[in-house]
Amino acid sequence: MSVDAEGASIRSRRDGKDNYVKNSVDGDLIDNSLVLEGQVHGHARPPAISTTEYRQGSHSLMFQVLPNNRGKERSELWFEGSRTGRKSRRKPFDPSFTGGSRTSVIPWGEERYTAFSFKLPTDYQVGSGLFITQFWQVSPKGPPASLLLYRKDGRLKGTLQILNDRGMQIVDRFTVKRGVWHDVILNYKFSLNPSEGFMQAWVRPVTNKQYRRLKRYQGAIGFTSNSKRRSKGLFHKFGIYRPGKDSRKQTVFFDEVRNARPSPNIFYELDPSFINPRQFYVLKNLGANAALSVPNSSQTITSGSSAILSAASRRGWQFIYVEDGYYQLLSSGKALEAKQGSSQTWNDGDPVQLTDRTDQPSQHWYLIDQGKGNYQIINRASRLSLAGSPGTSDGQLVQLARPTTQAPQLWRFGS
Repeated sequence: MSVDAEGASIRSRRDGKDNYVKNSVDGDLIDNSLVLEGQVHGHARPPAISTTEYRQGSHSLMFQVLPNNRGKERSELWFEGSRTGRKSRRKPFDPSFTGGSRTSVIPWGEERYTAFSFKLPTDYQVGSGLFITQFWQVSPKGPPASLLLYRKDGRLKGTLQILNDRGMQIVDRFTVKRGVWHDVILNYKFSLNPSEGFMQAWVRPVTNKQYRRLKRYQGAIGFTSNSKRRSKGLFHKFGIYRPGKDSRKQTVFFDEVRNARPSPNIFYELDPSFINPRQFYVLKNLGANAALSVPNSSQTITSGSSAILSAASRRGWQFIYVEDGYYQLLSSGKALEAKQGSSQTWNDGDPVQLTDRTDQPSQHWYLIDQGKGNYQIINRASRLSLAGSPGTSDGQLVQLARPTTQAPQLWRFGS
């Protein structure tokens, strides 16, 4: 399933796919004509490409720091050209993002968005705090805005924090799960004027259908003492920076890193699970190796037609957003609906049909990302899952089932 935004506002995306890490000490990331500079310090490994972990596509970026008793380990990439080589210092942010000339910084006083996905391994050891995203002003005081992972009361937490001339402020905290991708969207304006500067964050483990909106920060972001950098803007860095001593190896995976200017649908375009309502998707059932369809799929659909699985079908489905993470699934103008049984309730094995569109919850569905490009589709009214059967033949009815993560309830998007 493609999540690439069609709008021209999406720029400087770094998701690891079709990129490679330069064979150098600092591991610069080369992406076509651009180079993101790698920064490695202390007992840490250069950024690398992973083909076993990914949020979308088939690759992600891996950052790793190793046990050390000195501290200040880092394995990071930042939006700046490499210090060496033919493409030296090519600025990654083009005018469509900056609103001016090509640069390496996010300008002061302009509203912008940054989004990314991160994942910690299931065996991740909670130790010293890790900065995984920083907006940097080249100041010994620290980054004016950052996202930090740390341990609180024995639990793994994330925190959004702000630094300015008055000190550090923790904006809000959120729980982090091991072995699960987390999507993060940041909306901000960097300014030394307290009435202009702000930062807002949304965070979601992919096992949740909705983002959690963190508290909004309103106030100055940055330091007046750094006059050399104050007139330009802030750098964006991501990966791992571990300031304290630690005896553990720690790994973080990154994917779908994006920076963008505001646009009418920017929030949904930055979401890795964004579904384009103008696109038709083929929904392939993992258990049956067949696609969601209807009988006589080349003909006009009549209301009440049963949903079936077909190995040869290329029927397209539109996802029309309703509210609160729910969608209607449409094909030829008809909506996919969970049909009630004779008892006027829903049970395992009840059929799914296509009917005229209504605003009933039985026509509302939400997606749970189960990883590796597989999704579970849950009905709002019945709370049951859209399911096929393993090894089904053509024409097998699609039905409702008690949610599990088995293959008959997993679907892949095609086009």
